Amino acid sequence: MEMRKRVLLFFLVVVFLIPFNSALVGVYPSAYKSNFQPYLKQTVTFNFYSDSAESELEVYLDGDLDKYAKLSKRIIKGSDSVDVTLSLPAEIEMPGMHVLAIGAKEVVKDGSSGFGVAANVRGVIAIDVPYPGKYPEIEFYTKDVNAGENADFILKITEKGKETITASSYIEIYDSENKKMDTISLGTDEIKSTETKEIKKSISTEKYKPGKYKAMAIVDYGGEKDALAEAVFRLGELSIRVMDYTKFFERDRINSLNIRIESFWNDPIEGVYIEGGILGTNATFKTPSENLKPWESKTLYGHFDASQIKDKKFKAKVYLHYANKTEESTLDLKFKTKINYTTIALISALVFVALLFVWIYIKFRRLKNENKKNIKKK
Repeated sequence: MEMRKRVLLFFLVVVFLIPFNSALVGVYPSAYKSNFQPYLKQTVTFNFYSDSAESELEVYLDGDLDKYAKLSKRIIKGSDSVDVTLSLPAEIEMPGMHVLAIGAKEVVKDGSSGFGVAANVRGVIAIDVPYPGKYPEIEFYTKDVNAGENADFILKITEKGKETITASSYIEIYDSENKKMDTISLGTDEIKSTETKEIKKSISTEKYKPGKYKAMAIVDYGGEKDALAEAVFRLGELSIRVMDYTKFFERDRINSLNIRIESFWNDPIEGVYIEGGILGTNATFKTPSENLKPWESKTLYGHFDASQIKDKKFKAKVYLHYANKTEESTLDLKFKTKINYTTIALISALVFVALLFVWIYIKFRRLKNENKKNIKKK
C-alpha cells in the first residue's frame, strides 16, 4: 500500500512539472439553424478563437450534410474566422433534423516539447427537413396564479410537414378529479410548412376554486388524430397548512418539536411563525419567524420542557401566524417507549432455560424408549 502511494505521488509531480501545451480553443456562434429549402445556398461564418496566437488549427467538416458544404480555408492560425457555404439539393429524403459539424482541432507538430491533449471544438449548422404531408408539433405553456387572477396560456404550433394546415385550436380545463370544467376556443389559423404560429389566451379564474388544474391544448388540423399537449397549473389561496410534525419525544428533558408547513399562495409570505403549548401544563414554545416563497414548504423548529408531562400520550395546541391571519391546530404527541434491556435479558434467559429443559426431557424420553426396545429384543 505504501509503495502505491509513492508511485501515485511521483506521477502527480511529473504531470505538474511537464509543460502543458494544449491551446484553449472556442467558437462563436456555436450553432446556426434553418429550415430546408430546395437548392438553398447560404454562407455562414464561424469565429474560432485561441489563447495562443501561434497555434495552428485544422478546420474540418463532419455529418450527413458534409458533401453539400465547402470551407473558405482549411488551416487557421490563432483566432480567425471561417466561412461555410452550404448548397442543398432539390430534396433530402430523410425528414427531421440534419446536423453539419464544423470543427477546428489543434495541429500538434512533430518534436514539440511538453505534454498535452490536442484542442478540438465544433460549431454546427442544423437543417430541419419537413415530413411528408401534415405534421404539426405543438408546445403548450402556462403558470401558477392566485385564484381570481387571470391565467395566461401560450400555444405554439409548428408545421413540420410539407403541406399547409388549417388548425382549429381549443383548451379544455380539468380539475384535480379530472372533471372537465371549461372549454375555451383559440380560433382557426392557417400555418404553412416550416412556419410557427404562437397563440396567446388569458382567461379569468374567478369561477374556479383554489387547487390544482390540468389544461389540455387540442389542435384539429385535419389529420387522423388531433395534436395534443398538456400543462398543469395551480390556483393559489392565502393559506399555510401544517403538513407534518414530530410525534415521539423523550421524558424529563427539553425536546425539539419540528413542524413542517406549506404555503398554498402564489406570492411570498413574510414573518411566518408558530407559538403554542402542551395542554394541561405550563410548557410553551415559539419558533423563529421565516419567509416563505410561493408554494414553498419549510420546517419550523420549537422546543418545550417535558418534565411536567406525566401521561404517555398528550396534545399540543399550536397557532400558526402569517399575513395577519392565525390558524389553530391540535397535535397528537406521545413519549417514546423505553426499552428495559435488563428485563429483556432476564426473559430471554428464562426462555432459553425452559427450552433447554424441554430438549433434555425429550432427549431423556427417547433414550428411555430405546432402552425398553433393547430389553424386549434380549
